[in-house]
Amino acid sequence: MTDAIPLPEPPSGDGALEKYINYEQGVLQHAISVADAKATFVLTISLGLAVFYLPDVLGAAATAGSMLARALAVITELTLLGSGAAAFFTVLPRVNSSETDSDIAWMSKGFLGPAAVFIDRCKTEITLDRLQADQLNHLHILARICRAKYRDLRLALWLIPAGLAFLVCGKLLPLLAVR
Repeated sequence: MTDAIPLPEPPSGDGALEKYINYEQGVLQHAISVADAKATFVLTISLGLAVFYLPDVLGAAATAGSMLARALAVITELTLLGSGAAAFFTVLPRVNSSETDSDIAWMSKGFLGPAAVFIDRCKTEITLDRLQADQLNHLHILARICRAKYRDLRLALWLIPAGLAFLVCGKLLPLLAVR
């Protein structure tokens, strides 16, 4: 015989879904932050190079130099500007209110009214199942944002070496023509 009081039964499930949601949200938010940081660096480099090279482009277009030199100058400039544009679109915010009908995302319509109405609605409407469904929907939105950011970042990163290769070719072309 024991005087111990029986403990209530734990909620169904082993907590794996909550652990997954928390882990995946952290991973996705970190990946988005990393993509934005890298894209900001790429944006600075590619647009800096484009501005640095712009006098050469304008000079090549104004002079009667070779058609190849003018073409390389324009291709270089467009490639560097393309890298900058891809980096810009990486850091451009991607969440819109049509995607966020749940009360999880900050752009949800639920956050537009007074706080008291929001609190009352949450207390009466949110269940564990609804919360988990909203969290999983939010993860899906974050994953889509992350994929788009890394797609644009990949393009920005590949355009920089291409632009630098065109730049080097454009700078070497007059030296090779002298020989």
